[in-house]
Amino acid sequence: MNDNGSPEWILDIQTAMSLAPGADIIFYKADNIFGALQAAADDNQADIITSSFGTVPSCEGLDTGAITHNRFDALYKKLAQQGQTMLRGMGDMGTLACATKGANPPDNLTPSIVSGAGSPWVTALSGIVISQIEPLKAQPWNSLPEGMGGGSGISIFAPRPAWQNAPGFDPAITKRVSPDFVVQSAHTIVFGNNRWQKSGGDSMNGPFMSGVLATIAQSCSNGKSDYRLGWLNPALYAMAQDNLGFADITTGKNMSFGYGGFDAKVGHDLASGLGTLDAKTFATNLCDYVLNTPRDLYFSSATTATKKSSTLTCVKGTLIKKVTAAKPVCPKGYVKKK
Repeated sequence: MNDNGSPEWILDIQTAMSLAPGADIIFYKADNIFGALQAAADDNQADIITSSFGTVPSCEGLDTGAITHNRFDALYKKLAQQGQTMLRGMGDMGTLACATKGANPPDNLTPSIVSGAGSPWVTALSGIVISQIEPLKAQPWNSLPEGMGGGSGISIFAPRPAWQNAPGFDPAITKRVSPDFVVQSAHTIVFGNNRWQKSGGDSMNGPFMSGVLATIAQSCSNGKSDYRLGWLNPALYAMAQDNLGFADITTGKNMSFGYGGFDAKVGHDLASGLGTLDAKTFATNLCDYVLNTPRDLYFSSATTATKKSSTLTCVKGTLIKKVTAAKPVCPKGYVKKK
């Protein structure tokens, strides 16, 4: 890794610091991404981990695809079991990173995604461009002049997890879909190596969310110094099933160089996942859903396909929660609806 003022890691650190200025930041430097992730797992000190670098080649299905996927998956699972939240960006090539070479426009856009983003243990993030905040107007990130777009796709290797279900999700999809959700993806100016530099893209997404989540975790902790949000995905999709936490992205495409990409639509879609954060409901509900959404049951069988799962309807007073899993269990305080 270039430690001589690389805009990549400078962007990561400065973005996270700007949103959580009181957080302690640990910077892992290694020969490759696996060494850095292994160090973070072995240390077990970081509550929230983010990476934007992948591997070369970066496509899940190229060369040693299965070996690389399994290596990422094992590391991400260890982090999840230790209660560490793992975030990663989806890359800046839209759906073209894994497209069939030689076609123009490329064909076969859906079979795989960037390396590591197909694991069920990582929260995969892609980008949007926001043109208006209230009411929200946003579209999947794409930049025709620079040929960049938010990454997304369907994993070759990982079956669709039981928890990956939300309004609008295509039931015909049997593999893990990424991204899980999208956040603002834009270029910004960072300072490093004694000069201002332009950086950004999907590389911003993980650091952005690490700052947001660090602040939310402080609120959730009730003063406990060892509190961790942990592996987020089952809780995120449970929130979406209850129509909480996310603002839907319904227009635009995550194109690259003006072609390719998936369409944003009502509900879950391949361009924007669950949508983007709803500031009014995301933070206020995440604490409760992280606490009450069963997660340990997935550690012994993380890749149980949705077709082998069942849905349990649970109630607590007037509240209703649906839990989808191989062996669904009502959250604490809820009982099975009769």
